[in-house]
Parts: sequence; structure tokens; C-alpha cells
Amino acid sequence: MLKVIDRMRWQRDYDRGLKAFHRREFPDAVKHWGSALRIAEELGEVNRLTRTLNELGAVHQVQEEYDNAQRVHERALAIREEWLGPGHYDVAQSLSNLGLIYSTQSKHTEAEVAYKRALAILEKTIGPEHPEFAFTLLNLALLYKAQENYSAAEVCCGRAIVTLEKQLGPDHPQIAPIRSLREEVLRKSGRS
Repeated sequence: MLKVIDRMRWQRDYDRGLKAFHRREFPDAVKHWGSALRIAEELGEVNRLTRTLNELGAVHQVQEEYDNAQRVHERALAIREEWLGPGHYDVAQSLSNLGLIYSTQSKHTEAEVAYKRALAILEKTIGPEHPEFAFTLLNLALLYKAQENYSAAEVCCGRAIVTLEKQLGPDHPQIAPIRSLREEVLRKSGRS
């Protein structure tokens, strides 16, 4: 009976955190998700624990608290790898989150490793034709652009565009910015 009550308390605090986050009330989101995290730790349920950690990482990221975001996402990754295995889809999500944080911190080598690991897992779990695979490729392309590795950025953009056109249609609004990025990296590499 106590676990049921604790799960209800976790859901309440988790939902309050989401509402605060969407209202851009970030300190409240941290407070509610911090409470949800303590409950999830007591429950010992991996899914609740890592979902809460992911949300805390996101709120730290939007507040530009990158060291906190990195710490939280690394903890989520470690838990998922231990409990779900290194090839699980949720591990790819944690790796993608870390890739974003590392990119923001200009930790390019760590970001590239995280994105490539995420892509390898996503290719096996959801396939290379899935939009999530394409958006992870886009994040890798942005990293390569930041490193001025324009040819690698162009390849990633091209693959992402092909996949998203197949899955979402060629006129989908999310594809236009990727086309623009591809044109930009082609120009910068002198190949346009």
C-alpha cells in the first residue's frame, strides 16, 4: 500500500514539475522534480528514477547550468546502462542528452562519442529510417559544423534530410532548416 501511495506522490510531483517547466517557472520545476527524484530513489524503480533525472537535466540545461545538467544526465546514463544494458533504446536517449550538453560546453570529443554511440543503438533499436535517428544525425551535423568539419556535417545533413523526407514528407517544416544548414556547410567548404 505504501508503494502505491509513493507512486502517486511521485506522479504528482513529476506532473507539477512538467507544468512548472512548461510555464518556464524553472526554480519550481527543479523543486518538484527534486521531490519526485527523492521518491523515485526510495521506490528504486529505474524508469521513474531516470525519467526524473532526464527532466532535471533538461531544466538545468535551459537555465544554462551545464555542469549540473551533465552530472544528472551522466547519472541517468549509468543507471540505464546498468539496469537496461548498454544497447537499450533508453541508453541512446541519455547519450543524446549528454551529446547536447557536451556540445554546449564545447566538449567536442565527448559529444561526438556520445552521438555516435546513440546512433549505433538507435540504428539497432528503431532503425536508420526513424525520425529520431535523423534528428540525432542533425545534432552530430551541428557538432561537426562547430568543429568546422564541413564535409562530415554535410554528410549527416544529407542523410537526415533523406530520412525525414521519407518519413515526414518533403515539404515538412522541420526539413527546411536542415536544408539551410546543409547549404551553409556546403558554402563554407567551398562546394556549393
